[in-house]
Amino acid sequence: MINMTDNEIISILENRLSEHRFQHSLAVAQAARELAQIFGEDTELAYKTGLLHDYAKGIPAPDLIAIASEHGLIEDEIEKKVPDLLHAPVGAWQLQTELGIEDPAVLEAVKVHTMGSLDMSKLDKIIFLADMVE
Repeated sequence: MINMTDNEIISILENRLSEHRFQHSLAVAQAARELAQIFGEDTELAYKTGLLHDYAKGIPAPDLIAIASEHGLIEDEIEKKVPDLLHAPVGAWQLQTELGIEDPAVLEAVKVHTMGSLDMSKLDKIIFLADMVE
């Protein structure tokens, strides 16, 4: 559960993301809502998670590495070589620490939306797929 309205989230993202990334996030959210409907998942949770999935996108690579290192978010050395991969776990961490989002399903879906994981929930798969098709 995310205790923010769609409009509150959108306002935060408009001020945080580039215009291109903001439009991408809106489109991913809509695709996530549609996929959730098809697969019998919570459409509003999928929409909000889709909006938030790229929360840390646009953070410079050195900063991503620094945040991820400081908070134990690096799981593989490849993430240091391709720091953009870190926007997913850093984004999940920031959603929790900056916005107070505690829902483990949301945080995990954001965390794994770029690389996936071996044990993905339906929400994880919905956000992963919505991001890929968008």
